[in-house]
Amino acid sequence: MSIFEYDEKEVIDYIREEERAIGREEEAQKYGRLILRLTEEGKSSLVVKIATDDALRERLYEEYQL
Repeated sequence: MSIFEYDEKEVIDYIREEERAIGREEEAQKYGRLILRLTEEGKSSLVVKIATDDALRERLYEEYQL
């Protein structure tokens, strides 16, 4: 294989994994900001709930515009 040849599937798989990693990082940052907001507002009890309730977490992301 010359330097001008490449495995297209391998490149696509690599790009997809990088995009997933970026998405996970962005989600983690958003999740952390939500936890901080809830804690600042004295709503720490919701932190446990958002860890297991995807719908609630998404609703709060929208409510807090995160």
